[in-house]
Amino acid sequence: MLKLKTIRIIVLYPFSLVYALIMLIRNKLFDTNGIRSYQFDIKTINIGNLSVGGTGKSPHTLWLSNQFRDVNMAVLSRGYKRKSKEFREVHIHSDVTDVGDEPLMMKKYNPSLPIFVEADRVVGVTNIIAELPETQLILLDDCFQHRYIKPSFNILLTTFENPFYEDFVLPSGNLREPRIGAARAQAIIVTKCSKQMTQQQKLVCISKIKKYTHAPVFFSYFKYITPKHIKSYEDLKPNAKIIVLTGLANNSDLVKHLSTHFDVVEIISYPDHHQYNKFNIERLLKKVQALGNTNVSVITTEKDFVKLVNDKDMLKLMDQLPLYIQKVEVDFFDTDGPKLLELICKDYKLNL
Repeated sequence: MLKLKTIRIIVLYPFSLVYALIMLIRNKLFDTNGIRSYQFDIKTINIGNLSVGGTGKSPHTLWLSNQFRDVNMAVLSRGYKRKSKEFREVHIHSDVTDVGDEPLMMKKYNPSLPIFVEADRVVGVTNIIAELPETQLILLDDCFQHRYIKPSFNILLTTFENPFYEDFVLPSGNLREPRIGAARAQAIIVTKCSKQMTQQQKLVCISKIKKYTHAPVFFSYFKYITPKHIKSYEDLKPNAKIIVLTGLANNSDLVKHLSTHFDVVEIISYPDHHQYNKFNIERLLKKVQALGNTNVSVITTEKDFVKLVNDKDMLKLMDQLPLYIQKVEVDFFDTDGPKLLELICKDYKLNL
C-alpha cells in the first residue's frame, strides 16, 4: 500500500514542476542581472535553507553571533507572521505580534545583540547602517531566497533526517526552490544530527550533497539544556511525567530527546509560529489538572514561551502551570565549528 507521502508526491508533482520552473526562471534572472541584486560594503552572512522551516536557522544564527561577539554586529530577520509591516528594532519587552517569535526569542537569549525585523532585506540593511553606522557585520536570518540582496557569505542548512537532496519542490515536497539552488552556498551545515553519528554516515551525506554543490559540508547537533522552571529556575528531575507543548515546524527531534529523559504522557503540537490564545492555555490547564498538578509538568521551548506570556489573560493562566523551558544550543562535531569560522574569515576575506 502506498504511503501518504508517496501519494502526495504523485498527485501534486505536476504543480511542483510548474513552481520549480518559475523558480528556475527567477534564479536565472538574478544570475544574469536581469533582476538586480544589491551587495553592500558591509559584511553580511546569510543563514538560510531550501526547505520550509525546521532546520534550526535561529539557533545557528545565535551560535554565529556568539563566535563574533567582539565584532560590532546586528541581526536582521523577516519577523515571520508579525502583524507590523515596517522596519523596527526588537527589544526585550517588544510585543511578539509586532516583531515575531524567533527575533524576540533571540533578543531574550542575548539582550545586548541588536536585532531588527524587515521583510525587504535591502531596506533592512540600509536602515541598520543608517542607525548603527559602526556596524561591521550583519547576520541575515533566512535570506537564501531573498535574492535582491547578495550576502558576502551564504550558509545553507539542511537536516540529517530530511535532507534537501531527498526532498521535492512545493507543494509535493517542502523545498522553496529546486535542489540546484544549493550551488549558491559557500558552506553547507547538516543540522540536527545524532551525537552518535558515524563517519560513514557523514561520508554518505557529503557524497549526496556534492551532486548539487562543491561547498564544504559541516555537521552540527543540538545540545539540550536541562529544562528549568520558569520561576524557581530549578532543574526538572529525571523521569518526571511531562506534557510537551510546541508550535514548531518539526518537533520530532525534541520529543525524541525528552522521551529518553522523562516520562512523556502527552504531546500537544501546533503549527510552526502558532500564536497561542486563551483557549489553548485553558485546554492545557485542564489536562494538567486531570493528571494531577503535582504529578505532571509542562515543557515548552523558548520560541513558544515568548508567545505564551505575551497576553495578560494568558499570563494569569500560565501562573497556574508547572511550566519548564527547554533551551537548546548548537554544537559541532570534532573541528567543524572552527573550520567553518576559518572558512568565513579567511577564504572569503571576512577579516573581522
